[in-house]
Amino acid sequence: MARYHGYKGQVKADPTGGATLVVIASLNAWTIDMSKETVDVTAFQDVNKVYVAGLNDLKGTIGGWWDSADDTIFDIAMGTVPCALELTPTTLVTPTPPKWSGPAWLDASIDVKANGAITVAGKFVASGAWTRVGVP
Repeated sequence: MARYHGYKGQVKADPTGGATLVVIASLNAWTIDMSKETVDVTAFQDVNKVYVAGLNDLKGTIGGWWDSADDTIFDIAMGTVPCALELTPTTLVTPTPPKWSGPAWLDASIDVKANGAITVAGKFVASGAWTRVGVP
């Protein structure tokens, strides 16, 4: 298994939820959290807490620089349908770069400061089944 620098990461989306995904301009960060739901089932006389596992709670963030020529993140956030989202840690892996993808609800924000660059950020949650490909 190789290690990679994040500069070749990528975020693609289709605001309509379809299969025509395009790169969202000027983003430079994303995270994905696949925490598993757990339920405490501890009973009398157990020597420690005991849990059972449920579903993964897939959610994450995206972020980067505001690009006045690309309003995709805001179009998605103000839309009424989940977007199709694709997150790639590096496009350097060939022939199939690793990626996570699926439908998501996306919130967006913009941060403007007098002494800094304008940034954008978003938080997403899965609105359906996600897949992971290109990862051994």
